[in-house]
Amino acid sequence: MDAGTDAMDVLLGRVIPVKLGIIGVVNRSQLDINNKKSVSDSIRDEYGFLQKKYPSLANRSGTKYLARTLNRLLMHHIRDCLPELKTRINVLAAQYQSLLNSYGEPVDDKSATLLQLITKFATEYCNTIEGTAKYIETSELCGGARICYIFHETFGRTLESVDPLGGLTTIDILTAIRNATGPRPALFVPEVSFELLVKRQVKRLEEPSLRCVELVHEEMQRIIQHCSNYSTQELLRFPKLHDAIVEVVTCLLRKRLPVTNEMVHNLVAIELAYINTKHPDFADACGLMNNNIEEQRRNRIARDLPPSAAPRDKPSKAPGPLAPAALEPSSDTDGKVCAS
Repeated sequence: MDAGTDAMDVLLGRVIPVKLGIIGVVNRSQLDINNKKSVSDSIRDEYGFLQKKYPSLANRSGTKYLARTLNRLLMHHIRDCLPELKTRINVLAAQYQSLLNSYGEPVDDKSATLLQLITKFATEYCNTIEGTAKYIETSELCGGARICYIFHETFGRTLESVDPLGGLTTIDILTAIRNATGPRPALFVPEVSFELLVKRQVKRLEEPSLRCVELVHEEMQRIIQHCSNYSTQELLRFPKLHDAIVEVVTCLLRKRLPVTNEMVHNLVAIELAYINTKHPDFADACGLMNNNIEEQRRNRIARDLPPSAAPRDKPSKAPGPLAPAALEPSSDTDGKVCAS
């Protein structure tokens, strides 16, 4: 403050009321600093100034009193906060010690540790497929159960819903038969046309089979994510290794997808290469066709016979052995030979 200013009201807290009061000090001016006035001389001059100008506040002002007051407030604050601070430090120390213990022993052999972690991840992946994983989902199907559902429910129902005669019209069948016989009229159904139509229908099974492969591939990728979410602390200790394992397994599955699709194409091609007409289903159909042909033959014979020669509805008795008299000729009044 400037020379001649009375700061009594400010020091007493009448201008700005504060909780802990105001402590006045006399600092060195720039001139004192330039003259290299010592701190001890400054404190001595400060004491003389306070005794002269503010005698009633001299014992509660000054640099020494400010230092003692700040030291006392600091000690009280430490004393109040130390128990809580000690508790927090103990809790954090226990947490980090537990985290440190979970990381295991120091890595002495990097190759052995790497092999161990990869083996654990592979084992967890296989266990998830087999249903023996440590962490089992209860909200939805996953792993091997999901793959089983895809095979037996999704893919199975899709195959059951495929109509064997879907996409085949009577015109298509007749056209195939006529094309297979060439210029000659067809008396029987040519096997060439039959195989052509059957192969056309078998080819329809290829698309749902490829879709099944895609669904299984997606589920196997989900298993990778499942194993990542429940990775051991040892694997989480090395996040870059964890990311590398996930990337390698994902690339491996993606690489094997075209090979699997090619296998499906080959299986369908094998079925298309040879149509087994000896199959029991075809044998039953052949029996039905023979029965139908036989029934048509009987109807044609019955249609060609005169009405008097048509068979009666009532069954006739089976003819017994002829009597001897029936074999001997007899004469009637006209002299004609007749048989009795």
